[in-house]
This record gives sequence, C-alpha cells and structure tokens, in this order.
Amino acid sequence: MTVKFKNNAVGYLSAAISSSDSSATLTTGGGASFPTLSAGEYFYATITATSGVYEIVKVTSRSTDAISITRAQEGTTAIAFPQGSIVELRITAQAITDAISDASTTLQTETFTSDGSGTSVGLHIGSGKTLNATDGTVLLPTAASPAQTAEGSVVWDSDDNLLTVGDGSSRKVMVDTATAQTLTNKTLTAPVVSTISNTGTLTLPTSTDTLVGRATTDTLTNKTIASPTMTGTTTLAAGTATTAPLKYVAGTNLSTAAAGATEYDGAVFYGTTAANTRGIWPIEHFMVLTSTNTLSSQTAVQPIFDGGGGTTNGAITLPIGTYFFECAFSLTNMSSSSGSFGFALGGTATISQSWRSSAAKPAALATATAMEQAFSTTANTALTTANTNTVGMAYINGVIRVTVAGTVIPQVSLGAANAAIVGLDSYFRAYQIGNASATYVGNWG
Repeated sequence: MTVKFKNNAVGYLSAAISSSDSSATLTTGGGASFPTLSAGEYFYATITATSGVYEIVKVTSRSTDAISITRAQEGTTAIAFPQGSIVELRITAQAITDAISDASTTLQTETFTSDGSGTSVGLHIGSGKTLNATDGTVLLPTAASPAQTAEGSVVWDSDDNLLTVGDGSSRKVMVDTATAQTLTNKTLTAPVVSTISNTGTLTLPTSTDTLVGRATTDTLTNKTIASPTMTGTTTLAAGTATTAPLKYVAGTNLSTAAAGATEYDGAVFYGTTAANTRGIWPIEHFMVLTSTNTLSSQTAVQPIFDGGGGTTNGAITLPIGTYFFECAFSLTNMSSSSGSFGFALGGTATISQSWRSSAAKPAALATATAMEQAFSTTANTALTTANTNTVGMAYINGVIRVTVAGTVIPQVSLGAANAAIVGLDSYFRAYQIGNASATYVGNWG
C-alpha cells in the first residue's frame, strides 16, 4: 500500500452524501487537483460542512471527479454532508504514519534493513541488491588478527592479508588466487592443474578416466613414457588388422652403439649385442612358387614369378634403399635348338645392381654338372654357354641399390623361343640393409 500526497488539493461536493455513502462526486473539474491513484494507492481527505463539523475519509480510487471513500478515519464519525461541503487533502497523523511505513518498506526492499543496536548494529542487504561504495567496491572493516567469529561476520585480517568469515565459533579464511592455502572438503569442477605436489593420498572422482597407480594394473591409452625402466616380463597385446603390437618411430641412430639397444632409422632395424657391434635385423621379402609357371614362347625378357602361385606381374615394390638379394630357379621344356638363358632385373624402380651367378644347362636337372660362373652389373646377362639341352638351373645373389622407389621384377630370357617352364619352389628373396648409399654396419676399422 502507498499513501499519496499533492499540494493544495481542494474540491467541493456536487451533491449531498449520507453517513453511509461510500462514494462522492466533486464539482466539475474539482477532481483534477487530487492525486491520480493506481491499484493499492490512496490518500486521506477531510470533508468539512459549512457548520464546521468534519470527517476524515480514506480515498481509495478516483475517476475524474468521482471518488471512492472509506468513512470515519482516525477517530472521526461518519456523518451526512450537504452539497457544497469542502473536501481537502490535509496532512493527517495517519498519513504521516503510513508515509513512514512506506519509506521503511521501500528501504528494506530496495536497499537494506538494520539489525541490532549500538555498536552491534548491522546491515542486511536486500535480495538481489548490491551495496556499493562510490568506486564500485564494498569496504570491509580492517582488524589485526580479528577475534570476530560471529556467524556471517566478514573482516579483512590486516596481519595476514586474508578475508575471513565467521561461522559462529571460529573464523574461516576465504580462498584467493595469489596465496598458498590449504583447501579442505572442497569440490573443484573442471580445474586446470599445472603442478601437483602431494605427500598424502590424492583421491579423484569416479569417471571413465582413472589415475594410474604405482602398484595397480592399469590400461594406458595414447601415453608417452620417457626413459622407462621395465622389470619383470613385458607382454605385448595381440596385433589386429589395424593395430600393431609394437611400432617404432623412425629416428636417428645412437652416435655410439649401446649394448642391448634396438633402433630404427626409417630404412632398417638395428640391434646391438655388445658395445659398438651394431648389426641389422633383416626384414626379408620373398616369393616361392607353389606350382610350376609356364613362360611365354619368346626370347625377350619375361617375369619368372608371374604364375605358379606368384603375383600377377611377378613384381615387388621396394622403397629407396640398399638390398641383398638371392634368386634360384630351374627351367624345363626349353627349345632343343642351341641357346642359352639369361637373368635380368626389370621394373619401374631406378636401380644399380651387381650380382654373381652359378648356372648350367645340363642333360637333366638331377644330373650333377659343372656350374658356369658369371658376374654382372647390367640387366639381361646370359648365364650359360648355348647348347641344345632343354633344362637349366641358376643361383644368383648380389646387391640392389634403389635410388627411386618402384617395382623390381626378376626376369628370365631364353636364347631360343619356347614355352619353357619355371620349376616348383623356385624363389626370390631380398632384404634391406640400409639407405641407398649404405656402406657398412658393424664395428669396422
């Protein structure tokens, strides 16, 4: 409720009213001098007859010149008034009381209420309100080692530069961002912790992530472990179609080979059994025919291993590097016309090669015969002296240096065309020993 005031508000009754009337009408235009009332608002008016008798009424609404009134206010008596009686907005005792009450309610609602008396007086800030100093801050009392423990008391401890809050029996220290403080029974949501220094037990909330314990069995995912020392047996998980049990990342080999070290430089794997005795781990590629392979009847070079269980074109794709290789094959059903057979390394890779061969064209494969030796650094080299025998055998081993990655195709050429047959279990094998300019590995010198 709100009491309203207006200066010099006066009017006259346009018609007489009885002692029981709850409304009255002022002469035309007289209502304009009185306050406009909204819901819940009111003012006090004094009605005075020409005889001098009066009554205080409470005007609860006004519509132009018509007013609604509550009779007999502030100890006066409801009486009848004739037409022309004066109606005035005077300052009454109840109006002053109501105004003080309104101001107190506004003060409590909009700002704060007082509590206590004397030196114990306090302020209660209203809900949703802010107590500000002129510079936008709240100034708190300062005390050196304050003894204030009253519940809700807030004090600045000037000795320790701490903000403290009383809980009724002791002082609690407010946490700030710049000092070392001990937190007890606190819940931190999504904290970012750069360093943890802990001599006790660190307890984490239950979630899908678990803190690794020193004595527990844990599964680590996407973790980097620097310089670990493993004791006991290390068991690797089984590989899958997409995950290898163990994977090395290419790096730089040790300047001095260390006993027990394994390394990978992006070309080959290395192992060191004793100090300075680094060696390579051969990662071998091979092809072994599971049945015979019938060649085309031609003298031009053609793949040895494009049938008989071999791949479609009998080629292996090799990255840049240096390789040791070995090839052994037998031939039957060669032309009875006098001719030899040769060996070549074809394909799309850019290579240099050097190899040694032992080969023969005996009367029969199972017949012991002297082997002819040859050494070559070029492709399609004849391995034997031409004769009319229809079978042949060869063993070749050597080095391939691949300078541009691509395919390498072991090939054979026939001195006389015929659909010769490459024998069962003929094979080719190769393993990388270093990069394209590899010179040595091991304790040489």
